[in-house]
Amino acid sequence: MNTLIIYLRYLFEYLKFGDFISVIASFRYVVSRKSHKSDRIIRTSIGTFFCRKNTNDFQFANYAYEWNVKKYILDHHHDYSVFIDGGACIGEYCIMLANNGMRCYAFEPVKENYAVLTKNLELNNLTSEIKTFPLDWGIKMSW
Repeated sequence: MNTLIIYLRYLFEYLKFGDFISVIASFRYVVSRKSHKSDRIIRTSIGTFFCRKNTNDFQFANYAYEWNVKKYILDHHHDYSVFIDGGACIGEYCIMLANNGMRCYAFEPVKENYAVLTKNLELNNLTSEIKTFPLDWGIKMSW
């Protein structure tokens, strides 16, 4: 039952913005683990996002993604003044919180994700609100 509720939240978020392509991409992703075939820009309750082809970026940008985590953060964001996002991916948490007045620092180690993160900050006019850090892509970890 919980899975059905999660999928319905996704569906309603996409329909709220008339994003039928993401509805179709969601079904396709659930069934085949394949995504949409071209880059595109979508709008959600969080903001505007560049979604890369053959990824599930459209899922991360959906307000329903990791709903319990988002709900917890939003319920407690007034208790803090800074949000540090380690592994920021496409920036959905920082964008959501910066739009709620929080100062954000986004760290992203994956070069391709960092490019999308910075693009999404531009799409949401938040480049001066969120400080980004591309972690050194040349470092090899050895244990």
